[in-house]
Amino acid sequence: MKVPGRVIETLNVPWFPALEEMYKLTTTSWQNYTSAEKSAVVEVLHSYGKNAWQNVCSSRVLLEKYIAKKGISYTEDDLSRVYSDAREWEYNTSVPAFEAVIDRSLAAIKHEYQKGILLARWTEISGYETVAEWCQHYITPIQWVVPDDAAKHVQCVIDINNKRTIGELDLYNAIQFFNQEDLSCLKNYDYIENRFFEQIGQKYRPAFAEYRNDLLAKIRFSCGSSILGWATQGGKIVSIIDEHLKKVNEAKVKSGAKDRIKQLSKDELCTRVLSAMETYPELYQFFID
Repeated sequence: MKVPGRVIETLNVPWFPALEEMYKLTTTSWQNYTSAEKSAVVEVLHSYGKNAWQNVCSSRVLLEKYIAKKGISYTEDDLSRVYSDAREWEYNTSVPAFEAVIDRSLAAIKHEYQKGILLARWTEISGYETVAEWCQHYITPIQWVVPDDAAKHVQCVIDINNKRTIGELDLYNAIQFFNQEDLSCLKNYDYIENRFFEQIGQKYRPAFAEYRNDLLAKIRFSCGSSILGWATQGGKIVSIIDEHLKKVNEAKVKSGAKDRIKQLSKDELCTRVLSAMETYPELYQFFID
């Protein structure tokens, strides 16, 4: 039996007396029954014998009743998995002995169900199924946006997204946190953008406004395409921006100088060239055949 008799007894099914009598018949000779006892057994079997036999032959139904009695939410796949993993038991196996084994499987079901609750709540709050998708949409590491006390709970979501194992307590705490805290900031573009520049420096706002696509392309190339991973690379991102701005400014200076040279008269150009050569003698090599 995948659900022993002593456990079935706790399910309060009306046909249990018939099942109990069937078991006794396997251990006690019919000849040892009194006439009154035989009549009682016959009556019970007549009333509930068929139901008892059908249920015993379908342990899956009994297992389903047991799980429902425990108040655990489950899917058909969950039930199939627990039923497949369940061992065969003797009729008189004690309830504690049965629960010590089966409850491990049920704990796994409950854990998966709780993970589903957390992911559903995360999606409701953020608008995205995964943390990585949220980061890609807002082009900001979520660690730069959420309060410090939220970081470990967001990490739980990330771990679930990435099929990593998380503990029961961490999962419970994350669910409680997301149910209680106001995280409307996760859908506030202005707030998210401001948090981004608080990390790298507000002075870079104009640079992003003018060179956004070029800067993001360089940051992705150097820091990786996963924006979630940018959280620990703020200093590197600043260096990338500074280097880009330096090159842009150098190009602007060169372009301006070229335009100015084109506007100079021949005499003024010669005077400036000679003056530059006095300051930078190495320029003479450009005028020697």
